[in-house]
Amino acid sequence: QWADVAGYTLNDFFLSLQLFTLRRAELVTALQRLPLTAWERAGIHDSNGKFTLWALVQHLVAHEEEHCQQLASLFQR
Repeated sequence: QWADVAGYTLNDFFLSLQLFTLRRAELVTALQRLPLTAWERAGIHDSNGKFTLWALVQHLVAHEEEHCQQLASLFQR
């Protein structure tokens, strides 16, 4: 599991959550500064091929939503 490889289980959960929140706020701020044309720019991913910045951000949001659901289920136990 990626959590084991990254050592997430060894880190303080609340500190990790705080750092994640700050990093995402920084990313959102940077993305908000981009001109609309930047969202149409495309790049090539080794595994997924060509995609736009818009598609990348959508993928990131969906991926993080999965993790939020995982965390929610852990707290409901």
